[in-house]
Amino acid sequence: MKLKTWDVAFSRAIRESYNWTCAICGIQDVEAQSTGRSRIMQCAHVFSRKHKNIRCHPDNAVCLCASCHANMTDAPTEWGLWVIKHLGETRYEMLLERKNDISIKYSKAEMEEQAEHYRGEYYKMVQDRMKGAVGYLSMVAYD
Repeated sequence: MKLKTWDVAFSRAIRESYNWTCAICGIQDVEAQSTGRSRIMQCAHVFSRKHKNIRCHPDNAVCLCASCHANMTDAPTEWGLWVIKHLGETRYEMLLERKNDISIKYSKAEMEEQAEHYRGEYYKMVQDRMKGAVGYLSMVAYD
C-alpha cells in the first residue's frame, strides 16, 4: 500500500508520542529523538491500514522497532494479546467497534485535514520534549 501524506504525518506523530522507543522491547532510537527521523522505529498498526476509518487513529498504532514489528506480524495471536494488554480491554473494544462502523468515512480532503492535524500534534510534542517532557506523550485523535 502506497504511503499518503496523512500516513507520513500520522506515523511521525506516533513515533514521537512513544519518544522513538519500541513499545515492546524498549529499544530507543536516540538519534531520531533529536532529528525526528528513523530507519529503526516504525509505526505499527493494530488493524490494517486498509480500514480507513481507523487508519489514522492513535489507538490503532504503536511505535515498534523493525524487529518487533516483523515478529508481531508473523505472530498475529501474540500480537492481539499484546495489544489488548497494551490498550486495555475497554479501549480495544472501542477501537474494534470503530473499525466495524461503516458509517465513518473520510474524503480525501478530510484525510488531508488529518495530516495537518497530526503534523500539529507532532510539533506540539516536540515542543513539550524541548520543555523536558519524557516518555510516552498522548496525542489528540483527529475526531
